[in-house]
Amino acid sequence: MISRGLVVLQALGLPAPPGYAVVMPKYVACASSAWRAGPLPLCRVIDEYGPRGLGSALDRAGARTEWDPAYSAPMPYMHWSEALLAAHPQEALHHALQTGDGEVAAVVWELTRAGVPLEDMGLTGSHALSFHVPGVSDVDIVVYGPDAAEAAYHAFKARRPASPPRRSVGGLAIEPPWPTGWRRALVDGVAASWMGAPREGPAKHCPPLNDYPPRDPPDPQRCVRLEVSVEPGQASALLYPPCVEAGEGLWVVSFEYNIAGPLYEGGVLLVEGVASARGGAVYLGTRECPGRVRALRLTRPG
Repeated sequence: MISRGLVVLQALGLPAPPGYAVVMPKYVACASSAWRAGPLPLCRVIDEYGPRGLGSALDRAGARTEWDPAYSAPMPYMHWSEALLAAHPQEALHHALQTGDGEVAAVVWELTRAGVPLEDMGLTGSHALSFHVPGVSDVDIVVYGPDAAEAAYHAFKARRPASPPRRSVGGLAIEPPWPTGWRRALVDGVAASWMGAPREGPAKHCPPLNDYPPRDPPDPQRCVRLEVSVEPGQASALLYPPCVEAGEGLWVVSFEYNIAGPLYEGGVLLVEGVASARGGAVYLGTRECPGRVRALRLTRPG
């Protein structure tokens, strides 16, 4: 979406008060740039994703946060009435295909061949708002539902990664460094990325956070370190926010999507994050406690 203040933002799939969305700024109007929305040059304000990247992007975009007692944290909310232009991912995908965006068409064709139904795909990022730079901008695909997310996961893993393994994502540490090919890869020669989303609405797949106000919100005062056993192949790990059930009913939830791969693969993990208010969840990727995931023993989903 583009706000009335000429900031390009991405709506995140987190529960929010009625009429509001949790947003992440990505571009702002500037004097000169290769990215342009019509005559308007746009400069990127987010250098990395994750809690550290979000904080930096908010500062550089001059975006405000609002204290939300339901999350016990300042949240980057925007009211939908402030949107000058909003592109629904599925509508944006259909528009890109109808107008002959060859890079999008190449990625979508490969994913449909790999078992991701066209009706379960959408388009976000610069291609969705038609200010992409051909050969430079990634094609950012969103897939809906657990079945499509698992198909996308395996389709990307089977292709050449577009970036090396990561040791951290915006302050969230990953040990050992985790390959990124499950999320970002070259698809028919086009740099592409994807993320999964629940069909039913923000966080409906994740019991601690499937409504507003959250049923078991983070408690920023309680940064904990826990060893958890995660059964592999939980498709809820691949939907935003990644959410898996560990031993004894404890939920591990991440506000950073790039940790979805390790959570889906499962195993015995040492996690550091913010404990929930009721003690039923631990949250990774918060600005108060970015956290860590260390694989003590890995398993592989069947």
